[in-house]
Amino acid sequence: MLTRSLCLFLAISVFASGEGFAAPPAREPVAVAYLASIDGVLDDIDYVVTSGGQPQLAQMVRGFITNLNNLEGIDRTQPVGVYAFLPIDLGGGKKDPDIIGFIPVTDIEALKKTAHLSNVLSLEATDKTNRYEFKTPEKTFSVLIDQGHAFVTEKPELLDFPLPSPVALTEVLSKQYDVVIHLRREGVPPLVWEFAKIGLQSQTDKEIKKLKERNQPEDQLKVRGLEMARAAAGSILNEARSAWIGVRVSRETRTAVVDVKLQFADGGQVARMLSQAVEAPSSLTASAAAELPAATHVHVHLPEALSKLATDGIRLAREKKDPTANIPEPQRRSVNNLLDVAQQTVEAGDADLLLQFTGEPQTGMSLVAGVHVADGKKLAESVMTLLPEARNSDKVAGVTLDAGAARGVHFARIDGKPDEGSSGEKNVELFYGGKPSLYVGTEASTLWLVVGGSHALQDFAALAGGSSRSTDRTSKSTFAESHLHLSDWLGLLSLSKDQKTRDFSEAARVAVERARLHAALPPA
Repeated sequence: MLTRSLCLFLAISVFASGEGFAAPPAREPVAVAYLASIDGVLDDIDYVVTSGGQPQLAQMVRGFITNLNNLEGIDRTQPVGVYAFLPIDLGGGKKDPDIIGFIPVTDIEALKKTAHLSNVLSLEATDKTNRYEFKTPEKTFSVLIDQGHAFVTEKPELLDFPLPSPVALTEVLSKQYDVVIHLRREGVPPLVWEFAKIGLQSQTDKEIKKLKERNQPEDQLKVRGLEMARAAAGSILNEARSAWIGVRVSRETRTAVVDVKLQFADGGQVARMLSQAVEAPSSLTASAAAELPAATHVHVHLPEALSKLATDGIRLAREKKDPTANIPEPQRRSVNNLLDVAQQTVEAGDADLLLQFTGEPQTGMSLVAGVHVADGKKLAESVMTLLPEARNSDKVAGVTLDAGAARGVHFARIDGKPDEGSSGEKNVELFYGGKPSLYVGTEASTLWLVVGGSHALQDFAALAGGSSRSTDRTSKSTFAESHLHLSDWLGLLSLSKDQKTRDFSEAARVAVERARLHAALPPA
């Protein structure tokens, strides 16, 4: 009896002291958006406006910060941003997320002085420990000082929950990017996630059941597609971890970089599939040169099951209705050959596309499009047979089968009829440096389309050739990349008749000489 009473006394003592209760877990945000630092943003503003010949704008921004007490009380070297939480009462029909801002604080008293510099703003303490009210003419915000940060929200009840550490959630990406938007699976309650998976699977099963009951040939393909989609969606929902967009500005390379990344469980099915999708070498990588006005390169090696499904779909469609039934020979044979090439390319599963502007703004631009194909020889024979038929179009002025060669590729040229009196026609000629034509050429594994004036083939010849797994521009672990050289496009403004526009564009072109915007979509 004495032993039992002693144990009960010790248990009550432990729980009374709080040591027997585990602290409730912090509520996890479904999204976090933040700036890496205030000082970093101010430096970027200084750099951009000064490079653009407007240093007075930088002085204006700095003066505004100075008038706000230099933001005393705020750590300007740390991330500042917002959390977005799923609503607590999802069943109540509420759809708007709960928003809490976070600001790194060094000194609450200094922060009060900063807030009080304006007669219409104030930061006042409340009767709760570390709780304040930030009042503006329109709204009153609740503020909690915790973990070295001020957490700010319109809904005071949100601050009653433990909050995650801003440092922990921003530390890694804030070292890589200036601006980050991060979507997190941890912010979705497990029950909600499971309901989403069950609902998706249930809806897919209903559709599959209907298709199987009809038992048509095309329905069997749809069933295969839905089953693949269901399996893929299940893997994605099981293995998804996060997705984020990061933006950074590099002064050394004069490049603004935008990365979009998806993160999945290491070693899972999705991660393996994404790895395989970017493993194959690209036949167009070397042509995606870094120093040209703009380019977009997309290269994805499709999974075998997906390419087989797409191939079967093309085959079934051709068997069900022959698209060449009303076409006379030899054009019919050529069209069928084109369809064969498309089918073989899909079956190989290697999707490789390049869109690139080249040339100079002063003399005229050219647009180059390259598409990887499975059988360039068969494609070339079909194209040469079908091109003369383009003369019958009321929009075609003429067709030249031997229009020249560049980089070993022989081109045919299609000239369009002018659209008399059209302002758009004048702008097109201004852009291309003359009346543009369409050049069509083929080689062993590529269909080339070039749009431009008389210099178009010269511009194409300037592109790098050959196959390569990777260059400085395009990584083998990237699905898609885009590059834009700002100075080249600013140069187009100098062609305007307006002197102010020319002066502005010249100043801007010099200021951002070879500056680039780079966007990439790699798997993380």
